[in-house]
This record gives sequence, C-alpha cells and structure tokens, in this order.
Amino acid sequence: MILLPFYIIGFLVIWWCYLGYPIFLARKPEMPLKASSNRTGTFSILVPTFNEKGQVKAKIENLRKLEYPKAKFRIIFVDGGSKDGTIEEIRHSKGVRLFVSRRGGKINDINSVLPKLKTDYVMITDADSIISSNTLKEFNKILNDPETGAVGAYTKPTKSTREEMDFWETNNRLRLLESRFFSSSTMIAASYAFRRKLIPKFEEDVIADDLFSTFKVLSKNYKVIYTDKATALERRNPSTFSEMVKHKSRKASANIRETLRFLPYTGKNRFWRIIYPTKVLQTIFIPLLLPIFVLLSLLYLFYNPFLVVFLVTISLITILMNPVNGGGKSGIFSKIKILFIINLILLYAILSYPFAKNTSRYKKTK
Repeated sequence: MILLPFYIIGFLVIWWCYLGYPIFLARKPEMPLKASSNRTGTFSILVPTFNEKGQVKAKIENLRKLEYPKAKFRIIFVDGGSKDGTIEEIRHSKGVRLFVSRRGGKINDINSVLPKLKTDYVMITDADSIISSNTLKEFNKILNDPETGAVGAYTKPTKSTREEMDFWETNNRLRLLESRFFSSSTMIAASYAFRRKLIPKFEEDVIADDLFSTFKVLSKNYKVIYTDKATALERRNPSTFSEMVKHKSRKASANIRETLRFLPYTGKNRFWRIIYPTKVLQTIFIPLLLPIFVLLSLLYLFYNPFLVVFLVTISLITILMNPVNGGGKSGIFSKIKILFIINLILLYAILSYPFAKNTSRYKKTK
C-alpha cells in the first residue's frame, strides 16, 4: 500500500520520542561539570506574588532556612498589586524586600526588577513552593561550571492525582538523563536560577518563564542542568482529573509558544541538536501524528496484521528497557495512559493555539 512508508516513518518517529530517546540518553557517558573555582556567588531570589496571602508566610520561613552565607543572597518579593493582604504580610516580615508592580502579570512583575539587579545569579521561585535548605549551595556549585548557564531543582507535587504524580515521575527522570547527557530541555518555575547577564529581561509575551529561560540560556551556548541534589515541592496542585486537564492545557499552550519562539534555533552543540529537535517533535508534531498513526494501525490490522504485531512487540521490548519507566507507584500501562492523555491535551492546545489569549496572569490551582 502507498501508505506503508508513511506508516513506518510515523512509527519510527513516535518510537524515538518516547522509547528510543531515553534509552539513547541513558547509554551515553555522563558529562562531568567543569568547576572553575569554589567561589561563593551572589544571588537575588525573586518571588513573584499575586494574591498569595495563604502562601507567603511559609515561603518566607522556608527561604530564611537556606544554608548559604546571608551576605551572599537577598530575598525580593515582587507583587503584582495583590488585594488580599499579601503586600501587608510581606511588609511586616523582616529580612525581605518588596517591590510592587502595577502592570500585572508574572513576567511584567519580574521585568520591573530584573534589570536593576547586580548579583551574579538570579533565582526565581514560586510562592507556593518549598525548596530544600541546600538549594543555593547546590546551585552555586553547579553554576561554578563556566559552561553552565542555568540550573533547576528537582520538582514534584506534595500530593495530586495519580496521573499527575506519574507525569512528574517520568519527566523528572527524563530531565536528569538529559542533564547527564548534556543539558536539560526545561527547568521548573518552582525553583531555578540563571546567570544574570544571560537574561537581562524577559520578552513581554512570555508565559512559561521556566521554558523560555531554558531555551534562552541554551541559545547563548550555555547548558542547563536539572539536579536532584536540590529539591522543590509544589504545594498547590490539581486535586481532581478535571483540574489536571485544565492545568495541563494552559501549560501546554505556554510551552507551544516558547517552542515556536526558538524553533529556528538549532544550536552549535551537537548534543543539543539531538535534544531540541526531539523536544519540538514531542511538543508539536507527535500530538498531530499519533491519532493518524492509531487509525493506520487499525487499518493495517486487517491488511497486514503481522506488521502491527511486529511493531507492537518491538515497542513492548523497548518499554521494558526504557530507563524512565522505573520507579513510581503505577505500572507501565498507567504510564501509557497518562502519555495518551497528555498528547490529547497537547493536540487540543495545538489546534486552539491560534485562538488562545493566554497571559502570565491566570487563575491558580487551589
């Protein structure tokens, strides 16, 4: 049949993105960091807030416990004009600074402060996250590598739906493999840091600041490390399946925007030329390809069942070899389920993207 070559190519693309790619990463030797010194760098910690009265007190206490010389970092809350008492709560707290931005939106709030900073590094952390006390120490150690431009903490929810927990488990393993190989393809907004000189200001239409920061740093020929030596817990997560779908839909649309923004960029590093195209395939092309591939598979069950059985067998064998499938409380079939759910959400986000009007200010998950 004339469709056979397209069917085989579709299978190979899907197989690479979800099975071959993690196996490839795991089999490559780890690239060690090249620490140039034991220098203790200076950090500006930015905490964007908007109506976060129930979160800021715990956040301040969390940041006060950081195991790092006090003279080497400062805590700056950037508020977007809260009306619930958040500003007053921050003002009555010692050891933190407060800037109030009237423009609205996380990116506008950050941009109101970012160009004024003079520290070596900038760390951005969400108000609803709790970071480990060694975060700055580990970030500084990694950023002492002259080839590293940004670092993100290993992030996971405190509690959420089983599907959400599976999603985090799988993606965290993949980010660690990418960092081991060369560079992570993303960081998480709960806690990440970058060299101040690399991002003097965010583009005003940015929604996913964590993904934008990752791509921006990589576009300047630095790598991004996702580390499990520093952790962040997200306290505000979807508690139901419908909340998870809404949350993922918004995130998917934001990720599509940043992926398209940097699409012409392939980078000078040969390793990034593997990671970035795979990220583009996973975010934009696979969600469109997968439904077509499933329909063709059903068609070939009648015309060439042995081919379908052969491809399924190859997939099952590589699933068992896949390093991102280990761990977690759920089995392989549960992970396949969340994979299909995420791709359906991505498909919806892609098709609705031309009509979407997302901003960096949105209704938060409770």
